[in-house]
Amino acid sequence: MICKEYHPFSLVEDKEFVRFVELLNPSYTLPSRKTLSNSLLPAVHKELFEKVKSELIDKQLICLTSDGWTSVTNTGFYALTAHFIDRNGEMKSYLLECSEFTSEHTAENIAEWISNVLRKFEIEYKITAIVTDNASNMHSLNLVVQNAIANSIAEVVEKCKGIVQFFKKSSHASAKLREMQVKLGQKELKLKQDVVTRWNSTFDMLERLIRSKEAIVSTLALLDSSRCALETDDWEIIRQSMEVLRPFNDETTEISSEKTVSLLKTTVMARLLSRQLRYSDSAFSQVKKIITELGEGLRARFGERESNELISQAILLDPRFRKQGFGDDQKYRVAYQTLIQKIRQLPSASNEGPQLVEPEPQSSTTHSTLWKQFDETVSRLQGKSDPTSASIVELDKFLAEPYLHRTGDPLAWWETRKHVYPRLHQIMLRRLCVPATSVPCERIFSKTGQLVTEKRSRLSSKHIAEMIFVNANAI
Repeated sequence: MICKEYHPFSLVEDKEFVRFVELLNPSYTLPSRKTLSNSLLPAVHKELFEKVKSELIDKQLICLTSDGWTSVTNTGFYALTAHFIDRNGEMKSYLLECSEFTSEHTAENIAEWISNVLRKFEIEYKITAIVTDNASNMHSLNLVVQNAIANSIAEVVEKCKGIVQFFKKSSHASAKLREMQVKLGQKELKLKQDVVTRWNSTFDMLERLIRSKEAIVSTLALLDSSRCALETDDWEIIRQSMEVLRPFNDETTEISSEKTVSLLKTTVMARLLSRQLRYSDSAFSQVKKIITELGEGLRARFGERESNELISQAILLDPRFRKQGFGDDQKYRVAYQTLIQKIRQLPSASNEGPQLVEPEPQSSTTHSTLWKQFDETVSRLQGKSDPTSASIVELDKFLAEPYLHRTGDPLAWWETRKHVYPRLHQIMLRRLCVPATSVPCERIFSKTGQLVTEKRSRLSSKHIAEMIFVNANAI
């Protein structure tokens, strides 16, 4: 309870909590704060660690995400999460470690830290991919949109930040805004401030301003705060920009999910987003600029994704996309041939599922000399096993299947066909377990931030690591 809900260890010394527990069970004695931190927490952590380790050792293919973070107490942390497809064909994730990182953030030091964590879980030879961020707390799509905003509508965005800040700082202005929303029959909505590390927080801020536009304009006029007000053209630029950015916001939300197959979607979505980047003659110059910037950013960061072997095979193996997931037919053919070679290297039969059993030859009264030549020809043909032909047959049969609906679950689809395409299924487990971003680690840091505060600076690094591990992995 303390780990999951971020309670301090001193909770067990709180008079009202002690009284509450006593009312529930007078014969129960609460553990002391020292017992809680030095005995019970390590015991719970160890039990959960062994459980996670046991499950991971049983898996052959695991993907990792990693990221770094600095707390409000200026303490550096590094996190590592594991992702895999379980026996039921479902995506699962565990936090392996989130601990203090005192070394310089060089590639060598980070690699050594990751290797040490993997050795603890005995999974150093099971890793199929590692996903990291492109810059502090950002992934590629985040960078594309942030750069586009900075080079086009930054002036309007700064004005919006000023309005939000005005209402955030003044309780009087905030109260007047709520009153105006009620008076106009609008829902009472708090304004949202932009966060520099998340571009979609900018979208949320603009959307909230648009939804509360009438109340904001009226309140600023009432308070004679016209210096904070937006011009008519500014409001229209915001509206037009939001229409352009809305699909990017939807994609950001989707590819940041841990529970869905997301890596391959970055390529397909980027192509679809590019097709939507069109503007009318009535669009403001700032809006035309953001559209141009977004298009150039998508091409620069996502244009060659289909050439990446891991991503191209993930697209091909997803029953929702397959060939239709490629924008370049040549890259589809390359992915097809590469996948054929991958299949050839795998055993021809699955060790799981029902096995075909050949019936024993029956005795025949017919003279063997009559059938001798026929039997020898059949025997020679059966002996000529062509791995390439078998690979092509398996892949072509898979590609000939009806497409799964875009909103369908590809992992559930594969679970019902893993014995039909046994070798493709093995490759799928390597490819479809890879998240598109390091967001899983960022979520861990959000949890850590609730533990590592200036008021709780006495928490040791060991206790922080144990508490975050229990918080993230305990059911």
